[in-house]
Amino acid sequence: MGKIIYFVIGICVSLLVLPFLYRAGVPTFDVVLRHVFGEGSIWAVFTSLLLILLVFLGIRKAVKQH
Repeated sequence: MGKIIYFVIGICVSLLVLPFLYRAGVPTFDVVLRHVFGEGSIWAVFTSLLLILLVFLGIRKAVKQH
């Protein structure tokens, strides 16, 4: 039951924090990637895939520990 509560809290926090950051002027991830690597760069794709893989592995590790 505790895992479901953590999941719901995580979704609620995301729904509350992300619009606030957008209104505060924090650039989105795609804007940052375009400025760092340039428009249409393959390195931006690799960076995105690497970050997604790291998040996936972190979540997988956290789930295995519980």
